[in-house]
Amino acid sequence: MPYSLPDDLAAALKTKAQAEGSSVEDLIRMWLNADDDQDVLRRLHKSETRYQAIVQSQIDLICRYTPDTVLTFVNDAYCKFFQKSRDELLGRSFLILNPQEQHERIHRRITAVLRNPGPEIAIYNVVMPDGDIRWIQWVDHGVVDEHGQVVEIQAVGHDITELKRLEEQRVRTAALEAELTAEREANELKNRFISTISHEFRNPLSVIKASADMLLHYGERMSKAKVEEHLARIIGQVDLATGLLDDVLALDATRAGTLDFHPEPADIAGFCQSLVEYFRRTDDKQHDIVFEGVLPPGQIAADLRFLNRILTNLMSNAIKYSPAGSRIRLAAAVEAGDLVLQVEDEGIGIPKDEQIRIFDSFFRARNAQHVVGTGLGLTIVRQHVEAYGGRISVTSQPGQGAVFRVWLPLRDCDK
Repeated sequence: MPYSLPDDLAAALKTKAQAEGSSVEDLIRMWLNADDDQDVLRRLHKSETRYQAIVQSQIDLICRYTPDTVLTFVNDAYCKFFQKSRDELLGRSFLILNPQEQHERIHRRITAVLRNPGPEIAIYNVVMPDGDIRWIQWVDHGVVDEHGQVVEIQAVGHDITELKRLEEQRVRTAALEAELTAEREANELKNRFISTISHEFRNPLSVIKASADMLLHYGERMSKAKVEEHLARIIGQVDLATGLLDDVLALDATRAGTLDFHPEPADIAGFCQSLVEYFRRTDDKQHDIVFEGVLPPGQIAADLRFLNRILTNLMSNAIKYSPAGSRIRLAAAVEAGDLVLQVEDEGIGIPKDEQIRIFDSFFRARNAQHVVGTGLGLTIVRQHVEAYGGRISVTSQPGQGAVFRVWLPLRDCDK
């Protein structure tokens, strides 16, 4: 062939000529619309000059290298970016421009291009002579010979350092915003906690002080029944404050992950029945409180401290938000490897749009504001259920009561 052509172009023309039963020279003349070899050479030189001008004018980095990473071509932008001359780059491995820790990844990328010469995209960082770190997105594709073998790889690189820094700044900003939001929420939770706890403690303390003052100043004039009434009021308010304190401690323990879990053989039916009897006594028979158990014979491994905290809060809420004379139902069963507990009431129910928030600390539904409470009970229930490894659901309609269903996995007893 009397013409000097790039190897890949020459190979492609040779393959096409063989397929069409013509010569490479004929294809070139037809391609360039030339009459003779001198005209072909002149037009080829003109095309090559135009091609080189286009490549060299690109602001993107353009290079070619052999599969063993030796550079065979670099454009002006490539030289300027790496602050080296062509003589310093051509005939040498471009790996000297990349950090050592990236070399293995680059070799894997070259191997992928050798298998499939289609475009491969990758992002690498380079350390500049002044220590600055720049990020480049490279698009590589293989240059094949007449046998379809990759003989060189051409790469086009685009400096994306500013985009990378903007993205990193966006991520940092988002993380900072999330941190500030979490801090605001924590402060709001703290303020609500202080406000709620101080209010809830102040009420029983005020009642205790009032009854104590009455007994102190007028006790001798009171009847025995009146004295007992004030003493009962004091005891009830102490129990109320103690329960509130227990809720706070339980909330803190589950959040800190310090609540130990120790399942032991237990009579679940007997435990539930005794809990129902307790609420019947303290409720003074204002509600019809029943227990329905469908449990296998014998004992079941469970941590009764967890069950007590879960069921006590659910039962207390059911009684608190249900009218006198209505039924409160506690049920227990074993289903598919879970101990299933259910508390059902006929109370005021929970608005549909607020059910997603009822397990949040201090949250109280809009139709429950008239009932004394802290908004901690269901939070404690959920945290104990999750610490147990279980799950909880609620089904409710305003004015039609609520059903809380808890699934707790059956556990082996502690050895």
